[in-house]
Amino acid sequence: MMKGNKLKILIVVAGISLIGILLTQGMWLRKSTTTAEKQFDHRADEMLANVVDELQTYADTSILIKNHSEAGNLKFYDVVDTTMLYSLLTKYS
Repeated sequence: MMKGNKLKILIVVAGISLIGILLTQGMWLRKSTTTAEKQFDHRADEMLANVVDELQTYADTSILIKNHSEAGNLKFYDVVDTTMLYSLLTKYS
């Protein structure tokens, strides 16, 4: 009878230990995922900020070259070369 009680206690303790290990791993995995998402967001923000800076420089230069009377009628594609945009996104990614 004593052996049966010890075995039950051992099974309960082992079960509680396994549950604790699983909970710890779950929390670690969630924290790891959150950290990876934050890192990705930060890298994407940095990349896009660099692209915007270069595009702003390019746009400022392009507007200076155009006639001032046309400056009010400029569209996005008049100022931004899509090939340049693609190369900048590739450069910073």
